[in-house]
Amino acid sequence: TSDCYCEVMRKHLKNQTHVLVDIENLCGSGQFTQAEACAARTMVESAVPLPYDARVTVGTSSDEACLEAWLAWRGPQHVRRHGQDGADLALAEVALNENLIDRCSHVVICSGDGLFAILAQYLRAHGVRVTVVCRPGSLSRALASHADEVLNLSALGRAA
Repeated sequence: TSDCYCEVMRKHLKNQTHVLVDIENLCGSGQFTQAEACAARTMVESAVPLPYDARVTVGTSSDEACLEAWLAWRGPQHVRRHGQDGADLALAEVALNENLIDRCSHVVICSGDGLFAILAQYLRAHGVRVTVVCRPGSLSRALASHADEVLNLSALGRAA
C-alpha cells in the first residue's frame, strides 16, 4: 500500500504548475514601482488561468526591486541575484534546483528574455509543457521557438 501512496503522490507532484516571474522584464525595467508590479501581477493572473496549487517564484536583481516585488506579490517565493540578468539567473537556478522536470507538467515563464530559451528547450525535451507570458515586442525568437504557447500581454492586462 505504501507503493500505491508513493505513486499517487508522484502523479500529483508531476501535475503541478510552476510560474517563474521575471518581474523586471514584465515591468520593462529593473526600476519599477509597487503599482507597476501589481499591474504585472494582474496581467499575468488575467492571461493565465492557474490552478489553486500553482507555485510561483518571482525573481529580481536588486534590493529595491525585491522590496517592490514583495509588496506587490505577497505569498510567492522571491529570489534575487544581483547584477545584469540577475533575475533571469536566479529563476533558472530555481528551475534546475527544484527539479521541475520531475515535479511539474506545466511551467509558465513570465519573461521574453532569450536566456530562458535553454530552460524552455530542456523542459520540453523532458515532457513539460511550457507557456511564455511576455510584453508585446519583448519576446526573443529563441524563446518563442521553444515554447508550446506564447501569450502577449496588452496594457489592459489581457492576453493579446
